[in-house]
Amino acid sequence: MWKVAKISDVCEFQSGLWKGKKGPFVKANIIRNTNFRPGGNLSYENIALLEVEAKELAKRELQHGDIILEKSGGGEKTPVGRVCLFEKQRSEIPYSLSNFTSLIRIKDSSIIHYKYLHKFLLLMYATGKTERMQRNSTGIRNLQLKEYKDIFIPLPAVPEQQR
Repeated sequence: MWKVAKISDVCEFQSGLWKGKKGPFVKANIIRNTNFRPGGNLSYENIALLEVEAKELAKRELQHGDIILEKSGGGEKTPVGRVCLFEKQRSEIPYSLSNFTSLIRIKDSSIIHYKYLHKFLLLMYATGKTERMQRNSTGIRNLQLKEYKDIFIPLPAVPEQQR
C-alpha cells in the first residue's frame, strides 16, 4: 500500500516577487500568469525583465524541477490553481516568479519526483478540486494556500512515480 502525505510535508512553498524597493537590485526574468499554457507548460516568450531586490531573489530563484502555482488572478470562468513546470537550467539572468504565483519545491527527491507531483497537481486543477479552495475579491480569484497545502498526495515508490 502506498504512503500518503500532505503536500506541505513533502514540498516547500515560497511566494513570488514584487518589484524591488530597497537595493541592491539585480535583473530577473519574471514568470507571470500570462506565461502559463495549457497542459502545465510555460511559454518563455514575453517574460518580464524586472529589477528586484537581490536578497529576495536569492530566496525565489527558480530551479530546474520547480513548480509554479497560480494563486491569484483568474476570472469569472477561469479558476486559479493552474501549475506549470520550470525545466530550464541556470541562465545568465536568473528566473523568478511574480507575486501572483507561488513556488513549489520538493524537499526530498528520494520521496517524490517533480514530474509526478506536477501531473498530480494538474489533475487536481483539471478535476475542479482547487476551485473549492478559492475566494473572490473585487473580481480576482485567490487560492487559499493553507487549504492547498493540506492536499494529500499518494506516494508510490519513486520508480513507480517516474513510470
